[in-house]
Amino acid sequence: MRIAWISNLPENVRSASASRRKATDSLAAYTTGVLIPHLMKWDDISIELFHRGEAGTCLDLPVFPYQRLRERHAQHPYDICLYQVEDHPESQWARIACTLMPGITWFHDLYFASHGPEPILNSAWQVTKERFLNGSASWAERGGEFEQVAPIAAREATFCLLPLFSVERDALEYRRAIGGSLAAPFCSEKSPAYFLPLPVRDELFSAAPRDDEVGKRLRIALHSGARIEQRSHQVLQALRVVQPALDFEVHWVVSPDEKSRAEALLEEFDLREGAVTLESELSPTVWAAVLEKSDVAIHPRFSVFGHVQPYVGMSLARGVPTIVTRFGASEELPAELVYQIEPGVEEPKQIAQVLTAISSGDAPHNAVRGQEYAREMYHEGAIATQLVSLLKSTIGSGEYQNACSAWNAFEKSASEDLMKEVSEMLHAEPTLQAPFESEFQKVCNEFGW
Repeated sequence: MRIAWISNLPENVRSASASRRKATDSLAAYTTGVLIPHLMKWDDISIELFHRGEAGTCLDLPVFPYQRLRERHAQHPYDICLYQVEDHPESQWARIACTLMPGITWFHDLYFASHGPEPILNSAWQVTKERFLNGSASWAERGGEFEQVAPIAAREATFCLLPLFSVERDALEYRRAIGGSLAAPFCSEKSPAYFLPLPVRDELFSAAPRDDEVGKRLRIALHSGARIEQRSHQVLQALRVVQPALDFEVHWVVSPDEKSRAEALLEEFDLREGAVTLESELSPTVWAAVLEKSDVAIHPRFSVFGHVQPYVGMSLARGVPTIVTRFGASEELPAELVYQIEPGVEEPKQIAQVLTAISSGDAPHNAVRGQEYAREMYHEGAIATQLVSLLKSTIGSGEYQNACSAWNAFEKSASEDLMKEVSEMLHAEPTLQAPFESEFQKVCNEFGW
């Protein structure tokens, strides 16, 4: 099985010029770093990596710029392409790349903070979809304007053959709001979509159990941004309530662009000096380090944008009491394994009560059951096995092969129509011949036109 893996990559990417690229701490990069070593244990799997950058190596595999995907496919065809898409400023390119050659697209977000990078803002993807489904439909008008109705990954989820979601809520929302991909007409199941959680590294499960000594300082790990929908202000209000009676220290993990807002919130709530330490790098690596010195983890969020994985899974794997907001994906977690807080006016009071109960030893907590659940749901080995099974079953299905054949024929027809239009244009304007040969033909090759 030959796989093209198109994604942000971990920071240990070395380019051909031997200079080290600093990658982002994106979920796609994290997932790649965790899963690729597992996938390479299968003798019948070969992988080539693609990213937005130079050619080089990563995880002992060859790396290519994503613009060379079609070139590499023509030289040695892939059985399947796997893309990772997320709402991250360094992952905008993936929203372009994931439609180059439809395959499996693994969505870590379905709703985005923006409509996407400029090249797709005026995309006529609905027209292209209609023509694919109904060959008599016309191509989009040149120079037309096409508004994107909502910051949802409708274009990206439509132009894949199989959508995969790391949050179950997003899979359900996909069926409700989007309804189907290119492969839908060829599938026996209506709107097929799969759920595969983000992986959690094995070492978190083998960490030493937390110290349950009553009366000691309560060490709190807070995973939250500083915006109102991220509910950190409610946590700080709860801490201000318990402050006189409860001895605590907080390690608050935020992204770098949230640091100034977080500092402003800390000044507003006036907690005792030194009670809160800001960790201004949000990544699974940093969160794992914070969990090592924590007795409780808090993951508040009340928003359709973003989610709390893999961080909640990591907290459960570590065996610490875990507090979440009863909303979205967090609401689906087993109530006996996490403390679910109702968003609203009672939020600070509920958080304060849970923290006080945990500190006094009165709060029910079964670390073993939480770890068992996390191992079943999120363990890196289990996720890798499920992903390989999905890839192999997809490649071997007649539905997938029929969808690929239909799309390839559609692309061939579209390419012929485009070349005919370009030929007529060059015949009418001979001066455009040189620019076409030097630039436009290169673009055609990259995008398979």
